[in-house]
Amino acid sequence: MPFKLTRVSDLLRESLTPPPEATIRAEETDRRAYRDGWIMAMDAFDERIPMLGREGAYEALWDFWLDDLRAWAVSDCTERTSPPGMHSAP
Repeated sequence: MPFKLTRVSDLLRESLTPPPEATIRAEETDRRAYRDGWIMAMDAFDERIPMLGREGAYEALWDFWLDDLRAWAVSDCTERTSPPGMHSAP
């Protein structure tokens, strides 16, 4: 098996090289989507408390995460489909 020596300077240069602009934009988009999704989940929880109570609201959101959202997350990623949304009704 061939053995390749790597210089520390090469490792540092690679690790200190800024990522390509597209990677930065993708990361910014992911972080914004995560943040927006979090507040949407909090809003959905608050909307359901009067109808279902605190425990029922939690269960409804958990079921949505386990079923519809999971199915979307593991579906074919080459097809750019929007994530499912929760409706106002439980």
